[in-house]
Amino acid sequence: MTDVDEGVVDEIAERGSNPLIEEVAALVERQHAHDEPGVSRETLDAYANALAANSEFGVDPEEFATAIDERLTGAERGAGDDALYNADGRISAYPPRWHAELGGSTDVAAYVSFVEREVAGHESDAPGGGAGEGVPEGQLVDTVATVGRVERERANEALEDARADGRIVEGPGQHPDGGEELADEKADRSDGE
Repeated sequence: MTDVDEGVVDEIAERGSNPLIEEVAALVERQHAHDEPGVSRETLDAYANALAANSEFGVDPEEFATAIDERLTGAERGAGDDALYNADGRISAYPPRWHAELGGSTDVAAYVSFVEREVAGHESDAPGGGAGEGVPEGQLVDTVATVGRVERERANEALEDARADGRIVEGPGQHPDGGEELADEKADRSDGE
């Protein structure tokens, strides 16, 4: 039996009484300790049961499991914002290709490069979507934390380090979740304008 992390349950509770299944799965994957891509069905079931036991949630574990099944795909690449992916028999908010290319890494520049290549022309199908130049900061940090299998604080530190050493630049400061770009690409685009 899987032990749930009460901190994760509390964070889900902070998001409201009717959280989206894919958000719950992504949060559990990001914060529940594991050494492999994704999380087991047993782990997600344990969290569904913990949420069902909490009176402020109307979570039905069977409906939760059905909703997971409805979103689960075998696609190697992005299949939409509400998709969940089969990662070697485990469930992930990120496509298996992302884990194969970046799993366990905190190289933020590699993530930005990969995500930009992966979602080019298919932004609405990528985990977290995306619009404008670069990768939105919040999405980037969540991706590094989840796929890199590190705490979110460590992913933030990796982003700050990449900014400090000049590999990554922030997009315009007008948006709180502005795009993070490779410094070389931004310079190339600026030279062409």
